[in-house]
Amino acid sequence: MPIVQISLKISISLTKYYVKVKRREYEIPDFSDYCPICSRSNCARFHGYYYRPVVTKEGMYYKDFPIMRYKCRNNGNKGLKHVTFSLLPHELIPYVKYSVEFIFKMLFDIYVNDLSEKSALDIISQLCNEEVLSISPASVYNFKSLILNSIDKLNISGFYDEIKYLMNSPDRVKLFILYLYEINPVRAPSDYGYDFYKTHGFYKTNSPFLWGTPSQFRK
Repeated sequence: MPIVQISLKISISLTKYYVKVKRREYEIPDFSDYCPICSRSNCARFHGYYYRPVVTKEGMYYKDFPIMRYKCRNNGNKGLKHVTFSLLPHELIPYVKYSVEFIFKMLFDIYVNDLSEKSALDIISQLCNEEVLSISPASVYNFKSLILNSIDKLNISGFYDEIKYLMNSPDRVKLFILYLYEINPVRAPSDYGYDFYKTHGFYKTNSPFLWGTPSQFRK
């Protein structure tokens, strides 16, 4: 079985989360009542961290961002191999180093503020360090594809039924970005992604992610 990725709602910024985890000040979530892998109690145990690159919405780059990992011991079921699951902060996207907010910030400049891709990339280059500058026009295309796939997920699920009008619009990326920011300007796009995850049952139903595809849904 692949590693199962679970979306973890955090109430602090990615930078503060990084610092707290590094200092061992972040409280480790307890899964003793329910194991997301086998559904048993007193099974899942904290199993350390793995590390991945992350770019925050401010353009801060971390090459060793810690992701919590747990092991399913399959209590009472010896027929299954031990597997692990990880907790991905809700602002992050599986297999993408750029955070949800960073991506929306760039796409907002291109599609809403009508900046050219070059101008948007120039702005990013002034804010970010060298590692982040691997972003390219191809990256912008991938960001757009991510949003289009998310719009499809919303329409298929009927989660935001009022955005069906976007499906046939050539400006659906722009309209979707405006829609998210106009519903509640205080909330971030990653919060809507977590709403989607929560509404579909959290990890207990192996809910899909709105932004990106976790490992358990990859072929």
